[in-house]
Amino acid sequence: MDSKKLRSNPRDNPASLVVPDLDDIAEIGNARVDIPKQLEDRCKWRRIKENIAE
Repeated sequence: MDSKKLRSNPRDNPASLVVPDLDDIAEIGNARVDIPKQLEDRCKWRRIKENIAE
């Protein structure tokens, strides 16, 4: 049997290493900070708008 047929998972092959894209990881980290900040800003804007309407 051919050795390639035995390896169904690409991670089993040491010649085809998967290298994570560090830019993607940094972008995800930035999103974790930015999204709560955006939500906080929108809530603050909404409270101000409601106070003006009263």
